Amino acid sequence: MAHDLALEQVKTKALNFLKVTCTPKNITARRLSRVTADADHRLLTDFYSEYFTKHWNEIRDTDEHNAFMGQAEDGSDAFVDIVRSFRDLMKKVELKV
Repeated sequence: MAHDLALEQVKTKALNFLKVTCTPKNITARRLSRVTADADHRLLTDFYSEYFTKHWNEIRDTDEHNAFMGQAEDGSDAFVDIVRSFRDLMKKVELKV
């Protein structure tokens, strides 16, 4: 049982670290990664989705976002998955004019 508790503490620390290190420059790659498609990472995926939709107006103009989307278009087999994930994510965005 102690072993399980230690693992939970590590998971909590890792999740908190990933949360506090999110920026508009790194969220696209994090949110659209294959890791977030895994049901075991639902808490992380939900956090990333919320962060992404809340900060979209900052994210969309970053070089990192545009570079990630450009790389995804360059023949990657994962491109279809990325586009689906991005489409689903954008349905949650409140556009600000």
